[in-house]
Amino acid sequence: MSKNKLLNLKTLILILTILLIILPVFSLIFSHIDFSRVNTGKEPLFCFLSTQLKDGGTVRWTGLGYSLSAKHSLINLDGVRGYKTGPALEFWIPVWPFVNKKNLRFEKQ
Repeated sequence: MSKNKLLNLKTLILILTILLIILPVFSLIFSHIDFSRVNTGKEPLFCFLSTQLKDGGTVRWTGLGYSLSAKHSLINLDGVRGYKTGPALEFWIPVWPFVNKKNLRFEKQ
């Protein structure tokens, strides 16, 4: 292998390694900021709108490795109608410290 090709291969490996480390870190940072904003009634900064459900007003955004929902859905508990509201955060890439858990969800209680 020539020296130039070996250098390109090392550069590619370095770039991929950096991306695999940086992606989960930024995902955690951006998801925390967006979750906090949606929790206070604001629009998220680092997501784009993916769907608006017709269940009473639920909105879903997709971000860098995560999905964020602002739930506002109608529910019926023992004949009493009401709304289930609040943000829900779901990761779809492995992020530290949740490396081996898929589709981890956080919801405001």
